Amino acid sequence: MLRFNVVLIFLLGTGVLGAFVLPPGLSATLQGRADLLLMPVSRPVRAAALAVSDRLGGAEKPSGPARTRAELEEENKRLLTQVAALDAQLAAFQQRDAQRTALGPSGQYCESFAVSGGDAGGRASLSLAALPGSSTAHLEPGQPVLNGYGLVGRIANGVRVQLLTDVGFRVTASFGRFAKDAFLKLDAPPIAVGGDGRGRLRISQLSVAQVKQYGLAQGDWVMLDDHEGWPMLLQGQKLGQIETIVPQPRKPLFADIVVRPSDDLAGLREVMVMTGR
Repeated sequence: MLRFNVVLIFLLGTGVLGAFVLPPGLSATLQGRADLLLMPVSRPVRAAALAVSDRLGGAEKPSGPARTRAELEEENKRLLTQVAALDAQLAAFQQRDAQRTALGPSGQYCESFAVSGGDAGGRASLSLAALPGSSTAHLEPGQPVLNGYGLVGRIANGVRVQLLTDVGFRVTASFGRFAKDAFLKLDAPPIAVGGDGRGRLRISQLSVAQVKQYGLAQGDWVMLDDHEGWPMLLQGQKLGQIETIVPQPRKPLFADIVVRPSDDLAGLREVMVMTGR
């Protein structure tokens, strides 16, 4: 304590001499030498002070003029637009992946395409367009077209898809239904199914007696059962469900079975083509 008091008295005395007694030139010289003498202490202290200042908020001030409220609001709008676009893209990728998963093993051989429009000539068809990173050059007639609910149609030519519901579409199908949490294939033999050109498929070869014999009913599934021109992996793919069963007006002994596709085929925005890739 005594040493500290002596040092304090010496420093105060030196200050008084430098301020009031010594000439200005000699005072400046002594100050410079005193700075050199105290440098081993002052430099570490100054460095520590600067480090603490930077850590406690010494962030660099932004260069340039401050932005106005209108500029900040405009930037927020742009950022919100980008976030919304990214969310939509993520949802599209998730939906595409879910559809491919729903198709089971055949999904790994399918490629996604965008729907660019329908048929201007009134046929039940769609026109396809390539998604980013893909091409329509390898599309070939007869390739199956699907979505997450089942079969949609097949490539007719170029980028045109012939839908199940087109008048010229024909395929062989079988029947099944869910009963007590299990799917049962019905005993009815495979039967020809064709599009009616009005958004539905129709079965007209079964008699009313056969419908009763096989136990066909509204809501039963109609599934692909055609080994001529259709891959084995697609057998059992859903075409739709029975909507109505009524006697045919001109042939009352035969049934008119109307099948509703599982989706609005004309309103699809994206499909998958079984290209084998």
